[in-house]
Amino acid sequence: YKIMDDVEPKNLKNLVDNIKKAKSSGIVILFSKFNLKVSLVIGVTEDLAKNFDAVKLVKVGVDALGGQGGGGKIYMAQGGGPNIQSINTALDDIKKEILRILL
Repeated sequence: YKIMDDVEPKNLKNLVDNIKKAKSSGIVILFSKFNLKVSLVIGVTEDLAKNFDAVKLVKVGVDALGGQGGGGKIYMAQGGGPNIQSINTALDDIKKEILRILL
């Protein structure tokens, strides 16, 4: 995961794609604080997509960020919200969901 400042939301998907290409397996979680809002993009490598849905993980994070919805595809999803101070809570909630699925 990574929390960044001033990266436009439209650029986060490319960053996630590049990180996924560099990793053989994993879940990539990027947050960006931009214009007083938080954007979140989650990417899941193909081998993990049978167990982890990026859309479901993003929705967990978006709830904590005070946003609504979030969407995309099983391999890549995005969302956001106004609660910049809740980034760590969103990340913790996403990690808990990942662990719940693993156990």
